[in-house]
Amino acid sequence: MAMLHLLGTGAAFSDGDRTTTMLAVSGPGSTVVIDCGGDVVPRLLAHGLELDSVAALIVTHEHADHVSGFPLMMERLWLAGRTRPLDVYGPPSAIAQVRRLHDSFDTSPWPGYPGVVYHEVDLVEGAPVFVNDDWEIVAAPGKHAVPTMGVRIRDRHEGGVMAYSGDTEPAE
Repeated sequence: MAMLHLLGTGAAFSDGDRTTTMLAVSGPGSTVVIDCGGDVVPRLLAHGLELDSVAALIVTHEHADHVSGFPLMMERLWLAGRTRPLDVYGPPSAIAQVRRLHDSFDTSPWPGYPGVVYHEVDLVEGAPVFVNDDWEIVAAPGKHAVPTMGVRIRDRHEGGVMAYSGDTEPAE
């Protein structure tokens, strides 16, 4: 059964009871995380999600409240024993920001470090993002101070659909 997990529902500046906006969808064989504030791994664990089930991370845009936790996410995945690379998807500017954040730390002495595979997503309606046995995800551009995207997630088992607009002004 597919589940939507609201890992964080706050804004860039939230009170002590909330954290930055982060989501996860989990299915029978995988979890997809959308955006990664500083505490995404503890939030995944609090929701009972297995870290090794994370098949992909989608970053909607380059702002800090959506990508700043990426280096810590990778360190924690490594500390948890993950050895397979993490696939990361997003608009080119978001991928560039995630890459800069990740590469600011030297992970070369960490044995078995999983590494990252980056995938740039075109900012056009219906752009393919990620597909596996559980999910079919496409993107649509939004209107924000920087290039941003929302996602449409289709559950490939039950056929249900959910959408996340990300940070955007009203847009078709």
